[in-house]
Amino acid sequence: MCQSVGTVLHLLFVDDEPALRSLMAERLGERGFEVIEADSGEKGIQLLEQFAFDVVITDLRMPGIDGTRVIETALERYPSIVGIVITGYGTMKDAVDAIKRGASDFIAKPFQFDELMHVLQKANEKRRLKSENAY
Repeated sequence: MCQSVGTVLHLLFVDDEPALRSLMAERLGERGFEVIEADSGEKGIQLLEQFAFDVVITDLRMPGIDGTRVIETALERYPSIVGIVITGYGTMKDAVDAIKRGASDFIAKPFQFDELMHVLQKANEKRRLKSENAY
């Protein structure tokens, strides 16, 4: 649905809420994504050092390394990665800041799964067009 035929998108989901993280990983997996979970910003960054993900979805506020730092690190390593920030404490300032630092989009918790899918499709399309133009 979100990717072209034969292409699996690798997604890193970083959130310190185990229930949300595993539910989203399961639902995204059902939609054809290959999902790896991280329970902290530190773990997310560690995983980014080991693998070139296509998409990173991260909670904004977590103990230790926050989501903004995860997005920045991801983009430094992989300029074409799609970064999406989710948060339960989102303000307009937080959203603007996340976008300025490279996030493709910002979603406030609680969110509907369809909203996340819409944001992923939009971001993936933008990524696809960017790589076509570069080619």
